Amino acid sequence: MSETLIKDKDGQLIWTAENIERDLKKAGLEEIVIIGNHSDSVGHLGRYKGEKYNVSWIKDALLMVTMKKDGPLLTQLADAYSKVVDYKPFCKYTEELGGMKTYEWAKNDAFERIAQLKSEGKKDLTLFL
Repeated sequence: MSETLIKDKDGQLIWTAENIERDLKKAGLEEIVIIGNHSDSVGHLGRYKGEKYNVSWIKDALLMVTMKKDGPLLTQLADAYSKVVDYKPFCKYTEELGGMKTYEWAKNDAFERIAQLKSEGKKDLTLFL
């Protein structure tokens, strides 16, 4: 499917809040809201079925989706983002600070990132490779 990107005034490709929301709705998430009217080139905040979540993103490189708790809502978010960016997450884990749950995608070098996550001692590290 791929992200709907536009160039900003400096010529950088950005994924705007409006386009993120539209892309995720096309991927099947009807109750998605991107918080605020601006998304920079590396992340955004959203709300899905009333639950807040955070995204860090670099086009064709990485994606991290974090929510307070694991479960069907986070899984649905991960599935929809996978459809949009055209690649799947390689792992999920629990953040040390606050116990937040994160799915992580690495398009090019997941094995290097896995080693880093292991050395950081990420809790509940589950690999999907």
